[in-house]
Amino acid sequence: MIFKDTDKADRLKKAKELDSIFQTVMKDTNRIVSAERCSLWLIDKEGLELWTKFASGTEETIHVSKNKGVVGACVRSGHIVNIHDAYK
Repeated sequence: MIFKDTDKADRLKKAKELDSIFQTVMKDTNRIVSAERCSLWLIDKEGLELWTKFASGTEETIHVSKNKGVVGACVRSGHIVNIHDAYK
C-alpha cells in the first residue's frame, strides 16, 4: 500500500510563511526597541509549554514550561518584561 500525506505540502507552505512572518517581526522588534536580543514565544495547543525557534542569537528550538522562568512569568501575568541588564 502507498499512503500520501495530502496535507504535507500545505503544512510546509504554512511553516515557511510563519518563518517569514516571525523573522520580519523579530528583525523589526530588535530595531524598534534597541534590544541586543529578543524572542518571540508561542504557546502549544495544550497551553502547557512555550516554544520559540525565533530567538535572536540561536538557531535551535527552545521549549520552556509556562510555569518556569521569565517567559513563563510573562505568560502567567500577561505583562511584557523588558530586562535592562540581563547579565545581572
